Amino acid sequence: MDQNISVSQNYILELLDLDVTDFTEEEECEDTTAFTIIDKNGMVVAGTNTLSSFFGSCTEVDGFYMNNTGYLFGNYVNARQNGKRPRTHISPVILVSDDEVIAAASPGGNRISRVLANVLMDITKYGEAPQAAIDKQRLLFVNGNVLYYEVGYDTPLFANISGSGHAAVAYSYHSYFGNVSLCGRNTTAGYYAAEDVRRCGSSRAYNP
Repeated sequence: MDQNISVSQNYILELLDLDVTDFTEEEECEDTTAFTIIDKNGMVVAGTNTLSSFFGSCTEVDGFYMNNTGYLFGNYVNARQNGKRPRTHISPVILVSDDEVIAAASPGGNRISRVLANVLMDITKYGEAPQAAIDKQRLLFVNGNVLYYEVGYDTPLFANISGSGHAAVAYSYHSYFGNVSLCGRNTTAGYYAAEDVRRCGSSRAYNP
């Protein structure tokens, strides 16, 4: 497909008319994959792959389905332009220090960076074990003043916020809060990995 056609205004409007792409909500279905790998030679990979929604735009070219993230274009530097990619929420991370490397990634649409920031801060700043940081109850601000928090935890992470101008919403759909894939290696413990059960994640670490 000619890239000049695929990003043209007319082509995008035609896709929207097909009603196969949701351009009003910056949301992510459970169709994004995130993975992290560290091999025995020290090669580190943190990756995220997505079509945004299931089968993306439902447009297939040479055996590959096109994503439906054209709605992520906006104004100014993020305006549509031939050969240009829109800004994205996908944010796989690799952290490197003198004695440790950590790879982390997650699905979750526009919540990805907030989910990863919370987990990585708990590990690197507060000394939390990786698995404990991933298992911890999550809470996320939405639209600036609404706090979504996971239900099913004995001890909430926040105090009563009534009168603060913010609303707290209990949310039982755990997949909403991402699914962190994380692995690392340090000079003390060697290789390690942690898994997130919110979307049936799994992990393996082997130390020779």
